[in-house]
Amino acid sequence: MERSPAGDLLLAAHNGVLTRSEHSRSAINALLARQAIVTVHPGVFVAADRLWDRHTRFAAALVARPASVLWGRSAVEAIRAESRPFEQQERVLLAQPGGGAGAGLTMVRRRVSPALIREAHGLRCPSPAIVAVDLACGDEGRVAELFLREGLVRPDELVDALAEFSGQRGLAERRRVVVSCSDNPWSGGERTLQALLRDAGLEGWVANPRLKLGGFVCHPDLLFEARRLVVEFDGFEVHSSRQAFEADRIRQNRLVLAGYRVLRYTWRRLSEDPDGVVEEIRAAVTPMPDWDFSQW
Repeated sequence: MERSPAGDLLLAAHNGVLTRSEHSRSAINALLARQAIVTVHPGVFVAADRLWDRHTRFAAALVARPASVLWGRSAVEAIRAESRPFEQQERVLLAQPGGGAGAGLTMVRRRVSPALIREAHGLRCPSPAIVAVDLACGDEGRVAELFLREGLVRPDELVDALAEFSGQRGLAERRRVVVSCSDNPWSGGERTLQALLRDAGLEGWVANPRLKLGGFVCHPDLLFEARRLVVEFDGFEVHSSRQAFEADRIRQNRLVLAGYRVLRYTWRRLSEDPDGVVEEIRAAVTPMPDWDFSQW
């Protein structure tokens, strides 16, 4: 089909999403005739060369439902600007006060306060904290950990977001996840490790601080600065690649050369020998006695 400069400019000006209500019938029909656009929702079209672009499809869904916001996994992907192709049978998850239905859409009946709505790369989403707390009752806190790790949310924002779910099913599980995220864990293993230390009364640590060692910057899982001790959780999912294996060794060498001691723990140790883990860390942070040899 022959390209139309006017049609191309129209699509470019609207980020590849057009509606019948905002554009003339002749302009829409001309683009349809040359297969430059594809209908994705009633009266909503996207550029044919962007049909499988995730951001474009999210934008089209929001145009089709102007009172809605992205929700659930769709909101996570929008906030993180995930670029994997949109799949043929995939549905966009939206939330709006009246619920409803639509081809290619899954609607949740939910009113989100305007104060909690954010623009994520031009797409309407709830705040990252709302998204993470909403999903916490089904994902064991994985999105909360991800958002903490990527700096998209703070622990105190998760606490504030919890109030939006008062009286809803799953509140107890959401509260459990939020409490377990209070010390900024970046993985499930870190959350378990932190809980062990809290239960054992071991204090004086911070999680994932920014530690600068010369020109090298790292974020230790746990740092007991007063005792120059770093405690790391080695999760298989994050540390199993060759690149991660090499990076872990470089990181540990830099820490040791800077005068830090390093203890490392696997999921197996945390789950099968939690008491042993606690006792090793306790021994590492307990000051050695100052012996008075003058009496000998």
